[in-house]
This record gives sequence, C-alpha cells and structure tokens, in this order.
Amino acid sequence: MPIFAEAQPCLLAKLVTQLKLQIFSQNDHVYRKRRNVVFNCSAKVFVTFEEGSAFESKIGNRRTVNIRSVVEYLSAHDVLIEHERAYLHKRNLLDEDVMPEKKTTQLEKHIDNLEICFARILVECKANVSKLNQRL
Repeated sequence: MPIFAEAQPCLLAKLVTQLKLQIFSQNDHVYRKRRNVVFNCSAKVFVTFEEGSAFESKIGNRRTVNIRSVVEYLSAHDVLIEHERAYLHKRNLLDEDVMPEKKTTQLEKHIDNLEICFARILVECKANVSKLNQRL
C-alpha cells in the first residue's frame, strides 16, 4: 500500500502481527443494525456492494439494515495468506515456528460456527420463553 511505502520493516512486521484477519463466510453478519443481531431467513439480495461502494453510516446516514455476506471467499483467504508469507519471507521477517498449524485454524472456524449456532438457539429460546410468559 502506498501509505506504508516508506515504513520501516520492523514497523510493518509488528503491524502485520497485530492485525486480526477477518474473513466473512456465507451468511455471516458483516454489519449489524444498532448492535442488535437480527436473524432473518430472507435470501433476497437488495444491494451488491462493488468497488467504491460505501456503508450508509460512513456517508452520514443512519444504519437501517443488516448486511450479510452472500458467498464465501476461501480462495481469497488462501491467496492473501500466501502473499503475506512471501512478503515476510522476502524481508526475512517470517518465523516458521510461530505460524499456526492448519488444524488450529480449522478448530477456530468450527468454534466460531458453534458460537453462531449457539447464539441463534439462545435468541430463539428467549423468544419462546417470552411468548410463553405472555400466554400465561
């Protein structure tokens, strides 16, 4: 990136290690309305963001919708990781012993999926309990 063109290699290495990679899979919430997660089963696509698109809150409008990822970009994730490894290796900043194993990454993905499922079940249970309380 042009902003980091003249940055020192140690700064870049520290920056890369501090960043958290975040890839959105299909149906993951990318943007949430007022911090409340709304689970709906609508598969209708209203808008497809393209290069140069902006979120409404970035241009001064209030958030009125939830945005979810429609597709999963696994190949983009792999390309990004390989590109960054090559970049760090080229500058002798890559420590092969520190790199996480593939199994760890897979387990983290499974844990994330379980957390999402658990959150959905919890929301449904709370809704059912409130409905039952209203009936009583």
